[in-house]
Amino acid sequence: MSAHALFSGSSHVLLGSKIAQQLNVPLSPMVSKYFSDGNLYVHLTHIHPQQNVLIQSLGLTAVNNHFLELLFMLDALRRAGSNQNIVVLPYFSYAKADRLEHSGTSLRSQVCATCLQQMGAGKIITLDLHSPHVATYFKIPVINLSPVNFFYKKLRSQLAGKNLVVVSPDQGYHQRACEYGQLFSCPVYSGQKKRRDDNEHIAQITLKGDFENKTVLVVDDFTTSGNTLQYLSKILHRQGAREIMVVVTHCLLNQTALKKLLAAPIDKLITTNSLANPIFNGAPPQLECYNLANFLASTIRQTCQN
Repeated sequence: MSAHALFSGSSHVLLGSKIAQQLNVPLSPMVSKYFSDGNLYVHLTHIHPQQNVLIQSLGLTAVNNHFLELLFMLDALRRAGSNQNIVVLPYFSYAKADRLEHSGTSLRSQVCATCLQQMGAGKIITLDLHSPHVATYFKIPVINLSPVNFFYKKLRSQLAGKNLVVVSPDQGYHQRACEYGQLFSCPVYSGQKKRRDDNEHIAQITLKGDFENKTVLVVDDFTTSGNTLQYLSKILHRQGAREIMVVVTHCLLNQTALKKLLAAPIDKLITTNSLANPIFNGAPPQLECYNLANFLASTIRQTCQN
Protein backbone atom coordinates (compact mmCIF):
# COMPACT_ATOMS: atom_id res chain seq x y z
CA MET A 1 0.00 0.00 0.00
CA SER A 2 1.19 3.52 -0.80
CA ALA A 3 2.12 5.79 2.11
CA HIS A 4 -0.79 8.07 1.18
CA ALA A 5 -3.71 8.53 -1.20
CA LEU A 6 -3.87 11.50 -3.54
CA PHE A 7 -7.11 13.23 -4.58
CA SER A 8 -7.61 16.15 -6.94
CA GLY A 9 -10.59 18.46 -6.70
CA SER A 10 -12.23 19.59 -9.92
CA SER A 11 -10.62 23.03 -10.10
CA HIS A 12 -7.32 21.86 -11.65
CA VAL A 13 -7.35 18.15 -12.46
CA LEU A 14 -4.51 18.54 -14.98
CA LEU A 15 -2.11 19.82 -12.31
CA GLY A 16 -3.31 17.11 -9.93
CA SER A 17 -2.57 14.47 -12.57
CA LYS A 18 0.91 15.86 -13.20
CA ILE A 19 1.68 15.88 -9.47
CA ALA A 20 0.50 12.27 -9.25
CA GLN A 21 2.90 11.34 -12.06
CA GLN A 22 5.78 12.98 -10.22
CA LEU A 23 4.90 11.13 -7.01
CA ASN A 24 4.33 7.86 -8.89
CA VAL A 25 0.98 7.57 -7.08
CA PRO A 26 -2.31 7.28 -9.02
CA LEU A 27 -5.04 9.80 -8.36
CA SER A 28 -7.70 8.12 -6.23
CA PRO A 29 -11.19 8.19 -7.78
CA MET A 30 -13.57 10.98 -6.89
CA VAL A 31 -17.10 11.75 -8.04
CA SER A 32 -18.21 15.37 -7.81
CA LYS A 33 -21.56 16.35 -9.31
CA TYR A 34 -24.47 18.72 -8.88
CA PHE A 35 -28.07 17.58 -8.54
CA SER A 36 -30.90 19.36 -10.35
CA ASP A 37 -31.61 21.48 -7.26
CA GLY A 38 -28.01 22.79 -7.22
CA ASN A 39 -26.79 20.62 -4.33
CA LEU A 40 -23.23 19.32 -4.56
CA TYR A 41 -22.45 15.62 -4.09
CA VAL A 42 -18.91 14.33 -3.45
CA HIS A 43 -17.84 10.69 -3.17
CA LEU A 44 -14.23 9.56 -2.58
CA THR A 45 -12.97 5.99 -2.96
CA HIS A 46 -9.66 4.27 -2.21
CA ILE A 47 -9.21 6.42 0.89
CA HIS A 48 -5.98 5.72 2.74
CA PRO A 49 -6.60 4.72 6.37
CA GLN A 50 -3.99 7.16 7.68
CA GLN A 51 -2.79 9.86 5.29
CA ASN A 52 -4.54 11.57 2.37
CA VAL A 53 -3.54 14.52 0.19
CA LEU A 54 -6.13 16.81 -1.42
CA ILE A 55 -5.20 19.19 -4.25
CA GLN A 56 -7.51 22.11 -4.98
CA SER A 57 -6.62 25.50 -6.40
CA LEU A 58 -8.98 28.28 -5.30
CA GLY A 59 -9.12 31.09 -7.80
CA LEU A 60 -10.12 32.32 -11.27
CA THR A 61 -13.51 30.59 -11.63
CA ALA A 62 -16.14 29.05 -9.33
CA VAL A 63 -14.00 29.75 -6.26
CA ASN A 64 -16.83 29.24 -3.78
CA ASN A 65 -18.01 26.02 -5.47
CA HIS A 66 -14.50 24.63 -5.38
CA PHE A 67 -14.07 25.65 -1.75
CA LEU A 68 -17.29 23.85 -0.79
CA GLU A 69 -16.17 20.81 -2.77
CA LEU A 70 -12.90 20.82 -0.80
CA LEU A 71 -14.77 20.97 2.50
CA PHE A 72 -16.95 18.02 1.45
CA MET A 73 -13.83 16.08 0.45
CA LEU A 74 -12.28 16.72 3.86
CA ASP A 75 -15.48 15.73 5.65
CA ALA A 76 -15.62 12.49 3.63
CA LEU A 77 -12.07 11.64 4.70
CA ARG A 78 -12.77 12.50 8.33
CA ARG A 79 -15.86 10.30 8.41
CA ALA A 80 -13.85 7.46 6.84
CA GLY A 81 -11.43 7.65 9.76
CA SER A 82 -8.52 9.51 8.15
CA ASN A 83 -6.90 11.90 10.61
CA GLN A 84 -3.83 13.06 8.64
CA ASN A 85 -5.17 15.10 5.77
CA ILE A 86 -2.87 17.44 3.84
CA VAL A 87 -4.50 20.16 1.75
CA VAL A 88 -2.54 21.57 -1.19
CA LEU A 89 -3.75 25.00 -2.29
CA PRO A 90 -1.55 26.07 -5.23
CA TYR A 91 -3.49 29.35 -5.19
CA PHE A 92 -5.64 30.58 -2.31
CA SER A 93 -7.57 33.63 -3.51
CA TYR A 94 -9.09 34.51 -0.13
CA ALA A 95 -5.58 35.23 1.17
CA LYS A 96 -6.12 38.70 -0.30
CA ALA A 97 -8.82 39.28 2.33
CA ASP A 98 -6.48 39.36 5.33
CA ARG A 99 -8.18 42.15 7.28
CA LEU A 100 -11.55 43.82 7.76
CA GLU A 101 -12.00 46.38 5.00
CA HIS A 102 -14.99 48.11 6.62
CA SER A 103 -17.29 47.74 9.58
CA GLY A 104 -19.94 45.15 8.83
CA THR A 105 -17.74 42.99 6.56
CA SER A 106 -16.37 39.49 7.09
CA LEU A 107 -12.75 38.47 7.69
CA ARG A 108 -13.01 36.04 4.81
CA SER A 109 -9.57 34.43 4.97
CA GLN A 110 -10.07 33.60 8.65
CA VAL A 111 -13.49 32.10 7.95
CA CYS A 112 -11.92 29.86 5.29
CA ALA A 113 -9.13 28.83 7.67
CA THR A 114 -11.64 27.92 10.38
CA CYS A 115 -13.75 25.86 7.99
CA LEU A 116 -10.77 23.92 6.63
CA GLN A 117 -9.59 23.06 10.13
CA GLN A 118 -13.00 22.05 11.41
CA MET A 119 -13.49 19.72 8.45
CA GLY A 120 -10.24 17.90 9.20
CA ALA A 121 -7.34 19.60 7.44
CA GLY A 122 -4.15 18.71 9.31
CA LYS A 123 -1.61 20.65 7.23
CA ILE A 124 -1.79 23.25 4.49
CA ILE A 125 0.65 23.57 1.60
CA THR A 126 0.24 26.74 -0.44
CA LEU A 127 2.29 28.99 -2.70
CA ASP A 128 3.13 32.68 -2.36
CA LEU A 129 0.21 33.83 -0.18
CA HIS A 130 -0.74 37.39 -1.02
CA SER A 131 -0.67 38.12 2.71
CA PRO A 132 1.60 35.84 4.79
CA HIS A 133 -0.36 37.07 7.83
CA VAL A 134 -3.19 34.75 6.74
CA ALA A 135 -1.12 31.78 7.91
CA THR A 136 -1.64 32.98 11.51
CA TYR A 137 -5.39 32.30 11.17
CA PHE A 138 -4.63 28.58 11.07
CA LYS A 139 -3.90 26.55 14.20
CA ILE A 140 -2.36 23.82 12.05
CA PRO A 141 0.98 23.90 10.19
CA VAL A 142 0.97 26.06 7.05
CA ILE A 143 3.76 25.71 4.49
CA ASN A 144 3.76 28.93 2.46
CA LEU A 145 6.16 28.12 -0.35
CA SER A 146 8.30 30.87 -1.82
CA PRO A 147 8.43 30.89 -5.65
CA VAL A 148 11.82 32.62 -5.72
CA ASN A 149 14.13 29.60 -5.98
CA PHE A 150 11.73 27.97 -8.44
CA PHE A 151 11.84 30.96 -10.81
CA TYR A 152 15.54 31.57 -10.25
CA LYS A 153 16.43 28.08 -11.49
CA LYS A 154 14.28 28.64 -14.58
CA LEU A 155 15.61 32.13 -15.38
CA ARG A 156 19.25 32.25 -14.32
CA SER A 157 20.58 31.11 -17.70
CA GLN A 158 18.33 33.59 -19.57
CA LEU A 159 19.44 36.48 -17.38
CA ALA A 160 23.12 35.60 -17.04
CA GLY A 161 25.38 38.52 -17.96
CA LYS A 162 22.56 41.04 -18.26
CA ASN A 163 22.56 44.42 -16.54
CA LEU A 164 19.71 43.40 -14.24
CA VAL A 165 17.53 45.12 -11.66
CA VAL A 166 14.50 43.73 -9.81
CA VAL A 167 11.34 45.78 -9.30
CA SER A 168 8.31 45.21 -7.10
CA PRO A 169 5.19 47.22 -8.02
CA ASP A 170 4.59 48.13 -4.36
CA GLN A 171 5.91 47.75 -0.83
CA GLY A 172 3.70 44.72 -0.20
CA TYR A 173 5.95 42.50 -2.33
CA HIS A 174 9.23 44.19 -1.41
CA GLN A 175 10.49 41.34 0.78
CA ARG A 176 10.04 38.77 -2.00
CA ALA A 177 11.70 41.17 -4.45
CA CYS A 178 14.71 41.34 -2.14
CA GLU A 179 14.93 37.53 -2.23
CA TYR A 180 15.20 37.74 -6.02
CA GLY A 181 17.78 40.50 -5.70
CA GLN A 182 19.94 38.41 -3.41
CA LEU A 183 19.95 35.40 -5.75
CA PHE A 184 20.61 37.48 -8.87
CA SER A 185 23.03 39.82 -7.01
CA CYS A 186 21.38 42.95 -8.36
CA PRO A 187 19.68 46.14 -7.10
CA VAL A 188 16.05 46.06 -5.96
CA TYR A 189 13.49 48.87 -6.27
CA SER A 190 9.88 49.05 -5.09
CA GLY A 191 7.12 51.34 -6.23
CA GLN A 192 4.57 53.28 -4.24
CA LYS A 193 1.09 52.43 -5.50
CA LYS A 194 -2.18 54.23 -4.95
CA ARG A 195 -5.53 52.83 -6.10
CA ARG A 196 -8.64 54.83 -6.98
CA ASP A 197 -10.96 52.11 -5.66
CA ASP A 198 -11.23 48.37 -4.92
CA ASN A 199 -11.68 47.43 -8.60
CA GLU A 200 -8.04 47.20 -9.75
CA HIS A 201 -8.01 50.81 -10.99
CA ILE A 202 -4.60 52.42 -10.52
CA ALA A 203 -4.45 56.08 -9.59
CA GLN A 204 -0.67 56.38 -9.45
CA ILE A 205 2.58 54.44 -9.15
CA THR A 206 5.71 56.31 -8.10
CA LEU A 207 9.01 54.60 -8.87
CA LYS A 208 12.52 55.92 -8.37
CA GLY A 209 15.69 54.15 -9.54
CA ASP A 210 18.27 53.77 -12.27
CA PHE A 211 16.70 51.85 -15.18
CA GLU A 212 18.62 53.30 -18.12
CA ASN A 213 19.70 50.45 -20.47
CA LYS A 214 18.80 47.87 -17.79
CA THR A 215 17.01 44.56 -18.02
CA VAL A 216 14.20 44.91 -15.50
CA LEU A 217 12.70 41.87 -13.78
CA VAL A 218 9.29 42.92 -12.41
CA VAL A 219 8.05 40.45 -9.77
CA ASP A 220 4.64 40.08 -8.13
CA ASP A 221 2.47 37.38 -6.61
CA PHE A 222 -0.53 37.63 -8.93
CA THR A 223 -2.21 39.64 -11.65
CA THR A 224 -5.93 39.82 -12.34
CA SER A 225 -6.50 42.77 -14.66
CA GLY A 226 -2.89 43.50 -15.64
CA ASN A 227 -3.46 47.20 -14.92
CA THR A 228 -0.62 47.51 -12.40
CA LEU A 229 1.89 45.75 -14.65
CA GLN A 230 0.83 47.75 -17.69
CA TYR A 231 1.15 51.03 -15.80
CA LEU A 232 4.53 50.06 -14.34
CA SER A 233 5.97 48.84 -17.64
CA LYS A 234 5.20 52.20 -19.26
CA ILE A 235 7.02 54.01 -16.45
CA LEU A 236 10.05 51.74 -16.83
CA HIS A 237 10.04 52.19 -20.61
CA ARG A 238 9.98 55.98 -20.23
CA GLN A 239 12.89 55.76 -17.80
CA GLY A 240 15.04 53.95 -20.36
CA ALA A 241 14.67 50.24 -19.57
CA ARG A 242 16.13 48.13 -22.38
CA GLU A 243 14.16 44.97 -21.61
CA ILE A 244 11.19 44.33 -19.31
CA MET A 245 10.43 40.83 -18.07
CA VAL A 246 7.48 40.23 -15.73
CA VAL A 247 7.27 37.28 -13.34
CA VAL A 248 3.97 36.62 -11.56
CA THR A 249 3.35 33.48 -9.53
CA HIS A 250 -0.39 33.30 -10.19
CA CYS A 251 -1.94 34.45 -13.48
CA LEU A 252 -5.67 35.27 -13.42
CA LEU A 253 -5.75 37.23 -16.67
CA ASN A 254 -8.45 36.57 -19.26
CA GLN A 255 -7.78 36.80 -23.00
CA THR A 256 -8.77 40.47 -23.19
CA ALA A 257 -6.57 41.47 -20.25
CA LEU A 258 -3.67 39.40 -21.60
CA LYS A 259 -3.86 41.05 -25.01
CA LYS A 260 -3.98 44.49 -23.39
CA LEU A 261 -1.02 43.72 -21.13
CA LEU A 262 1.17 42.30 -23.89
CA ALA A 263 0.50 45.45 -25.95
CA ALA A 264 2.42 47.33 -23.24
CA PRO A 265 6.25 47.50 -23.43
CA ILE A 266 6.71 44.03 -21.90
CA ASP A 267 9.12 41.62 -23.58
CA LYS A 268 8.07 38.53 -21.66
CA LEU A 269 5.41 37.50 -19.14
CA ILE A 270 6.36 34.48 -17.04
CA THR A 271 4.03 32.61 -14.70
CA THR A 272 3.06 29.15 -13.41
CA ASN A 273 0.21 26.69 -13.84
CA SER A 274 -1.04 27.23 -10.27
CA LEU A 275 -4.42 27.92 -11.90
CA ALA A 276 -6.19 26.17 -14.77
CA ASN A 277 -6.22 29.28 -16.94
CA PRO A 278 -7.43 28.72 -20.52
CA ILE A 279 -5.15 31.49 -21.82
CA PHE A 280 -2.25 29.01 -21.53
CA ASN A 281 -3.70 27.03 -24.45
CA GLY A 282 -2.16 28.40 -27.62
CA ALA A 283 -0.39 31.14 -25.68
CA PRO A 284 1.59 33.79 -27.60
CA PRO A 285 5.42 33.59 -27.53
CA GLN A 286 5.61 36.43 -24.99
CA LEU A 287 3.85 34.26 -22.39
CA GLU A 288 5.72 31.43 -20.67
CA CYS A 289 4.01 29.15 -18.16
CA TYR A 290 6.17 26.94 -15.95
CA ASN A 291 4.90 23.63 -14.60
CA LEU A 292 4.73 23.45 -10.77
CA ALA A 293 4.12 19.69 -10.58
CA ASN A 294 7.64 18.61 -9.59
CA PHE A 295 8.04 21.54 -7.19
CA LEU A 296 4.78 20.75 -5.38
CA ALA A 297 5.33 16.99 -5.51
CA SER A 298 8.69 17.40 -3.78
CA THR A 299 7.06 19.35 -0.95
CA ILE A 300 4.23 16.82 -0.65
CA ARG A 301 6.75 14.00 -0.48
CA GLN A 302 8.74 15.69 2.29
CA THR A 303 5.58 16.64 4.22
CA CYS A 304 4.18 13.10 4.11
CA GLN A 305 7.43 11.71 5.47
CA ASN A 306 7.44 14.04 8.48
